[in-house]
Amino acid sequence: MSNLRLINDTDLVDGVTTFSATDVFNADFDIYKITINNLSHNSGSPAQISYRLINSSGSVVTASNYDSAIHQQKSDASFSEQRGTNENDTKLMGYADFTPEASGFVIYIFNPFSSSSYTFILSQNATAVSGAFYGQKGIAVLKQTASMAGFQIIASSNTLDSGNMKVYGLRVDS
Repeated sequence: MSNLRLINDTDLVDGVTTFSATDVFNADFDIYKITINNLSHNSGSPAQISYRLINSSGSVVTASNYDSAIHQQKSDASFSEQRGTNENDTKLMGYADFTPEASGFVIYIFNPFSSSSYTFILSQNATAVSGAFYGQKGIAVLKQTASMAGFQIIASSNTLDSGNMKVYGLRVDS
C-alpha cells in the first residue's frame, strides 16, 4: 500500500497571477508532497514563481520570516546559488515560461500544521526558459510557530495559463 494519500487535485485557472490552496494541511500528516505539472503563462518574459504559506486563520503569511537557499543549474550559464533571509516569500519554485515551454515542481513540506515548530520546505523543479533548460533545488524555513493550513503560488509577472497541482499527505502505515 502506498504511503502517499491524495488530498487535493486541482487544475490551475487560466488568467490568474496567484493561486491559493487552502485547508490542505491538517493534523493527519506531518509531511506533504506537492507536485505541479505543466505550469506556464500566456506571454512575455519568464515569470518568477514564489511561494507563501497560509495560516489556519486563512491569512497569507507575508511577514519577513522566510529564509531560503537555492542551487540553480542552468544549461546556458554557470551554476549559481541564491540565499535569502527574512524575506516575505520564498523563490524556491524558479520560473515559468510561456507556452509551449512549461515547468514541473516537486515540493515537500514538513510540519506545516504544527503550532510548536517551524515549517520546513524542500523543493526541486525543472523548466525551459527561453529555450534553455533550468533545474533548481532549494530549501526554506518559515520562522513562525503557527499552524499552517495551505499555501499560495505567485507569478511575478504575466498570468498563469495552465498547470495541474496535486497535494499528497505522506503517511507511515504500520
